[in-house]
Amino acid sequence: MHRIFRFPRNDNLRNLWMSFIVLTNPQLIVLSKEQLLKKSVCEKHFDIFQFGNEGRKLRYSYPSLLTDNEIAYGVPLTATEVEELTNGELSERYYLLRKQYENLSSSYEATKQELHETKRNYQIALDVQSHLNAELESLQSDEEKRRVELNSRISSLQDQISDLREERLETVERHANEVKGLESEIRRLKEEHAIVDSRKSPERDTGELDEIRAALSLATSEASSVKAALEEARSEIVSWRLKVEELVSEVGELRAAAEIRREELQAAGEREALALADLAEARATLHQVDSQDLQPHATKGNSIFAEVEDKRQEMAKNLIQMKQTNSRLRRDLANKQAEVDALLHEKQTIWEQQAGASAHFDKELIESYSERITQLEGMCERQRRELARWFAKLEHAAPAWLPAVLDHLKTECEQLRAEVLSRGAAQLASAAQVRELRRKIALLTANAPKQSPSPVNNADKDESSVKKVVVQTKRPTENDVKKKVSFN
Repeated sequence: MHRIFRFPRNDNLRNLWMSFIVLTNPQLIVLSKEQLLKKSVCEKHFDIFQFGNEGRKLRYSYPSLLTDNEIAYGVPLTATEVEELTNGELSERYYLLRKQYENLSSSYEATKQELHETKRNYQIALDVQSHLNAELESLQSDEEKRRVELNSRISSLQDQISDLREERLETVERHANEVKGLESEIRRLKEEHAIVDSRKSPERDTGELDEIRAALSLATSEASSVKAALEEARSEIVSWRLKVEELVSEVGELRAAAEIRREELQAAGEREALALADLAEARATLHQVDSQDLQPHATKGNSIFAEVEDKRQEMAKNLIQMKQTNSRLRRDLANKQAEVDALLHEKQTIWEQQAGASAHFDKELIESYSERITQLEGMCERQRRELARWFAKLEHAAPAWLPAVLDHLKTECEQLRAEVLSRGAAQLASAAQVRELRRKIALLTANAPKQSPSPVNNADKDESSVKKVVVQTKRPTENDVKKKVSFN
């Protein structure tokens, strides 16, 4: 009697096994597979010698149904089958299959471990990519904010420069008109003085005129010293402007370094994309591994994973270097910004000191000028009295002529005094405007270091022209002059 293999109880397995059946019973050949499945076929209808020890179907063998007579009386074995069974081919094939199964299991575990490592490396690469993207976005947002701030500052500075130019043009026109009026007044006074000199007058002492000339020469020397001080201040401003331009160039270099840093980040992103592409290709290669070429593909996967690991380590090193470079650049930028702030503060303090010194010097100069004007008015008063005395001696027959001359001289003195006072007020107003222009120019040079040198030079020329035209002198009021000088 033969040992009978158990019929599978699962419907799916039963259908699969029935597809390999070779029918030997003539009564079952005419039936279809559906009809066979409907029959009550039990597990004794399968031959055990068609399968291995573990119930697996042997290679190149097919299960066959046994009839009831074959089951009852048994099927005699042939000599070849007995030789095959005695030679141990089945056990040898079993051990070979067992060994192949163990190899496949170990390869499967190794592939599974490598796949886990690949997933972990892929997650690390995704984290690095997200970190780099966040840092790149922050740098781009900071750069955009700085660009917007610089554009707004440049627009505001351009508006202020246009306003200052308009004010300068108005000031130049006003001073030109004042100069023309003064020139016409001087010509008129010269003509009147020539008419007065044409009259015969006695010899006068010129000592006082020499003193006046000496005082005028002293005032001229003081004005030249003031001009020299202004030139020194201008040269110092130029030196500060050069320092600010150097700092601006250094800031430009830092920006160029930031651009290089951005390019390095982009290159790192490209390298990361290449690594991810290689990783995807490796994963696709791993999915295509079959049972026959498993070991070579595993070796190839190991090499790919080693390359991915090397690239990951290289990317990590590059990331550390980029972070160090970024921190160093930020420290350099902070140091340069602190140096710029210190220089601007020092420039502001120097400008305030110079403004205070110039204001003190202007005050002393105005006081000396007011004293000289008082002295000149006193001398004019003495000359008027002498002329009145001479005219009184020469003209005895016309007593009404001397009061008329005195009235004429008084009116001329009043006109000259009013003109001096009005001119002093106008010069004080122009001095205030010039100081305001200087303050605005200093603020512009402090806030706009990127401005081109040509407009700055033009502004310096205009400022120097304004300084040359306008001489700041404080004139006394009309009441003060009336208190100091009185006519008899």
